[in-house]
Amino acid sequence: MLRNLGGAALAGISGSILVALLTGLSGPIGLAIVAYVLFVVTYAVLVSLTEDRPAVTDAVMTVVMASSAVLAIGALAVVIFFTLARGWVPSSTSTRTPRTCRAPVRPPRSPGVASGTPSWGRSG
Repeated sequence: MLRNLGGAALAGISGSILVALLTGLSGPIGLAIVAYVLFVVTYAVLVSLTEDRPAVTDAVMTVVMASSAVLAIGALAVVIFFTLARGWVPSSTSTRTPRTCRAPVRPPRSPGVASGTPSWGRSG
């Protein structure tokens, strides 16, 4: 637990310095990308102090997979929330009713009928 907090703090401090001075990224998205990469690198270094190489690889891949899952679930939640928020219109405040949404209905044309004369009755 202490390694995670130390890695996050060190990544945040060095990430803000890197974003401000060295990279071309700007804004909160650039800060998040640089801070995440620095967190993973710092976490790998801290784990490597006490574990062997396969354990470090396993720990880093666990962090990457868990954060990818959180990102994917978050994106799915945003899409579902947006869809529900845009589609949720109470019927008492809606001005669009089924009667106002429909186009006028015209009777269908029969393919063999042209201006009221059936095709078998036409002289050719």
